[in-house]
Amino acid sequence: MVCLPSTPYALVVKAKPTNTSLPHKFRVEVDEMFHDSAIVEIERLDSTSGWEWMSLTFQFTIYTSDEIGDDWYRPGNGYLYKLLPDKTIHSPARDACEELGGWLIIYGEIDHTVRVNITSQYAKLEVNSNRYWIGLTDKDKEGEWVWDDWTP
Repeated sequence: MVCLPSTPYALVVKAKPTNTSLPHKFRVEVDEMFHDSAIVEIERLDSTSGWEWMSLTFQFTIYTSDEIGDDWYRPGNGYLYKLLPDKTIHSPARDACEELGGWLIIYGEIDHTVRVNITSQYAKLEVNSNRYWIGLTDKDKEGEWVWDDWTP
């Protein structure tokens, strides 16, 4: 149980099999947040591949308005965005995002208008010649691409 002084500004939830050798993928969506609880929907995306039950690992990241500085972009879609202007390679970029309780952008979550606003807001910084890391990797298995939120 987590006790908070007010309803969180945002809640992000990830799910994956506890046994990481299992290839199952999940879609996790926060439907509603309350002061002391949340309704979270979990959908198994590969339901045709057996296993009637399995142990799952969840990662919850809670954002309160007290933690969010002016350098975060808040488009009102339930997500927060922040540009980290240091030039780097994929793994350190991902690690820096995780230290802030987030992950690299996953394009399934971001609509065109938000993408344009983020890009135009930060374009003047000329970060990596306007190239940005996204949260897509095949580090666990060559050629098998997954997003940082563990979805295929």
